[in-house]
Amino acid sequence: MVNDVFNKVRNEEAKVKAEYEGIKSSKKLSTKQKQQEIIKIEKRWKISSANYNKQINDIRLLDQKLTARINETLSAVLSDLAKKLNLFLIINKGNEFSLNVFYNISSLDITTQVVKALDEKLSDFNIKSVS
Repeated sequence: MVNDVFNKVRNEEAKVKAEYEGIKSSKKLSTKQKQQEIIKIEKRWKISSANYNKQINDIRLLDQKLTARINETLSAVLSDLAKKLNLFLIINKGNEFSLNVFYNISSLDITTQVVKALDEKLSDFNIKSVS
């Protein structure tokens, strides 16, 4: 989908560039006529560019919606499966750089305790926000 939009833009860009070069090198048009034609081309290009940006944003929004729907469904399926099989934790083994927890019961979440212990151990550590 993105490739189709990208290819359309590249084709349009090539046409606009060829038209621009044709007008620029034209011996039949006066300097003023050339400038007027170039202004028309630039306006058309701005419209094409805006359309491209809108289409890309629409694709991104669709991707976000689809990803959210898949994640919600995955979460529900894993939650039901965990209850059915009496599991406390479901982990995707991921790769060497990441480990994903797909499901866990809330009593296994020790984030608050970890943050509290870090705050105690690093009480003299001062981080200034960057804005």
